[in-house]
Amino acid sequence: HPLSTVQSSILTMKQSAILNLIRFFFLKHVLSTTPLQQFGKPIVVPFPNKWDILGVGGLAYDNEREIWTCATENIPGTDTSKKYPATALPRLHEMKLDFTKGEIEIESTVLIEPQEGLKLEDIALAPPGFSNEFWLVSEANSHLVTTNKYFSKNFGTPDLNTYDPKTFATSRVIRVDRNGSVLENVDVPDFAQWDLYYDWDA
Repeated sequence: HPLSTVQSSILTMKQSAILNLIRFFFLKHVLSTTPLQQFGKPIVVPFPNKWDILGVGGLAYDNEREIWTCATENIPGTDTSKKYPATALPRLHEMKLDFTKGEIEIESTVLIEPQEGLKLEDIALAPPGFSNEFWLVSEANSHLVTTNKYFSKNFGTPDLNTYDPKTFATSRVIRVDRNGSVLENVDVPDFAQWDLYYDWDA
């Protein structure tokens, strides 16, 4: 009977809502009374280092190969990149991380090619079937422009918020293989693009 079907559905929805409330309050209690505990030792890579890793944009773990891959941050056109040229290059590092000892061991390093306009910020391992590939995020970037410190935010120089129109590259997602070859290159949609306007109060 249609009426009994509706009543049964309403009862099922009520039961589901009650179960969700119970889960919510249980998790709230557990999270509020059980603080997260740090496992092992933090792995610190101070700069400068022998790998010229300026910063880590993201980490991906391959459970089958038991190896981590990181996308190193790269900032071209700076005093640092002049002194350490590798810091301007988009690279992938395969590594072993020992969180018990707090140690890192670089297995291999590859350069992303073509590299023009790339500033890596994050990485994800491609799904099964594409295990030799990664998705990388490259944020909008350009070479930095040195500005007078009195016109620079926080009176610092160079101003990280200035950009060079001649070297500007938009945000995009790229697909690469383990050798660093770019297989696919896609710009983010127009609504997500930077409008080239920066507001210090934003």
